[in-house]
Amino acid sequence: TDLKTQDFHLRINLDIEPLAVDGPIISFRNLRRRYFTITELIRNGTISLDGAAFLIFCGWAKQNIVIIGETGSGKTTLMNSIDLALPAHWRKIYIEDVVESLDQRNLGRHQARYKVKTIASGEEESKTVQSLLSLHRSPDYFILGEILTEEHSKALFSALSSGLRGIETFHSSSIEQALRRWVIHHKIPEICLRDLNVIVMMAKFEREKPIRRVLGIYEIREDTGRPFKIFSYNERTDRLEISYELKDTDTFKRIANFLGISVPDVYEIYIEIREALRQKLDTNCIERAASFFTELYRKTLWARWKKVAV
Repeated sequence: TDLKTQDFHLRINLDIEPLAVDGPIISFRNLRRRYFTITELIRNGTISLDGAAFLIFCGWAKQNIVIIGETGSGKTTLMNSIDLALPAHWRKIYIEDVVESLDQRNLGRHQARYKVKTIASGEEESKTVQSLLSLHRSPDYFILGEILTEEHSKALFSALSSGLRGIETFHSSSIEQALRRWVIHHKIPEICLRDLNVIVMMAKFEREKPIRRVLGIYEIREDTGRPFKIFSYNERTDRLEISYELKDTDTFKRIANFLGISVPDVYEIYIEIREALRQKLDTNCIERAASFFTELYRKTLWARWKKVAV
């Protein structure tokens, strides 16, 4: 269960016999009460300015984003920061077994959040059923939460094959391991992996104090259906750096096709987003961040669409 107060947020698990052989075991996970904005993650080094602008743009262009990493690597934190940057008028549907999404209703956002049974409850309710039902609710974007089981993976790929796009998190220590887990253990046909537009790899490093970093951002190539790294973590500089010309990526080509504009136009919008972010790196407040991204969307993507329409 979750215990929330004005001062703290705890996730509590109680294990008893016969599962816990030595008697009851209680574990507490102390969750951060206040969520990070994407600008805070840029400032603390979790992600670079270039990488953040890229992921925000991918979200705006309704690309599917899967965030991969081990436990505690910051997957959900990054997911929520991207979610906060999505357009205010979008209808977003959330399907989670453990609710970790950010409640944005007080920010004027359109959210429909659904909770299914957890694995620990012993009464697993189908994420696949809820995912398909969400098609009738006409979402602009889809947050499936944490992908743990074979049933969850089938829910994800069923939703993607039905035309839904959104953000998900998945436990894995590498991209290759994640793909093997999907194909071998969760029995997802390899051809379905082509629906995973963008994959983000995260890690937690134990130094003087734990730090979290985006190790790479990959796209699924149209020709091979395999992941291709376009952002790489440089351990020497402790920075996420562009490792491939963005204008030549399949992601920018997909975005251009989705928006009905040219790839050079897509790149110009990306630069506008990046430079606007650079000027607002001091934005910590959730409310101010939400307003900033709503206005930025109107000034960049929406304004460019109006020009194309004219």
